[in-house]
Amino acid sequence: MEIAAVARRTAIGVIGVLVLSAPVRGQTSPPASTPGQPRWDAGGGFSLLSMRDEDVGDAVDDGNGWEGGYQLRLDVGRYWTPHLRLGIYAASGPRFRTAALAYVDANGRSFPTLIITNARLVTLAPGVTYQFRDNQFLHPYVTGGVQIGLLRMHRQRYPDAVRAPVPVARIDERQNTVHARPLAAAGFKAYFNRRVFVRPEVLAGFGPGGIRQFTLHLGAGADF
Repeated sequence: MEIAAVARRTAIGVIGVLVLSAPVRGQTSPPASTPGQPRWDAGGGFSLLSMRDEDVGDAVDDGNGWEGGYQLRLDVGRYWTPHLRLGIYAASGPRFRTAALAYVDANGRSFPTLIITNARLVTLAPGVTYQFRDNQFLHPYVTGGVQIGLLRMHRQRYPDAVRAPVPVARIDERQNTVHARPLAAAGFKAYFNRRVFVRPEVLAGFGPGGIRQFTLHLGAGADF
């Protein structure tokens, strides 16, 4: 799938930046435990998500194995040492809307009916981050944690839209599915000044069969 290929190429580029930036040394900053140093950070941003069909349930089934979408994300975290951060992010989206045919048999014939499915994925992910190096400009990091996804689905069929010689039952079903999977992420914080930063990141969520979700994230935030 094109979106998955773009995600993989971008991930390789971000990892390359992390490797190349490792030998560079900036001006040493006081440790986070020094009085007056920020202990919290918060931010938000935009994510490009690629996920397996199975993680969308029956909301999408186009046979290509992967689906793409967009997320809006909010992050907050606290540094317990100059390098160790405990954090959590919440992401809203993507949304899916599909129309699938289902057939009703009557008088030896099959009549098509249309079932509309609306689905929305909401993600909550706590994690532990280790940040490399002490400087004022670039902070590479790696993160491990748990990705908790809530998939909310609404399936509907309207009988008055079916041209069949027999009554057709109305469908109006809501279903919530929750999954929790390990995640791994890598990225860096690049500072404009002592407080404000941008944060590009690549993230993978793992499940049966390997990687189930892959995310490219670009965010911005501030220390406080």
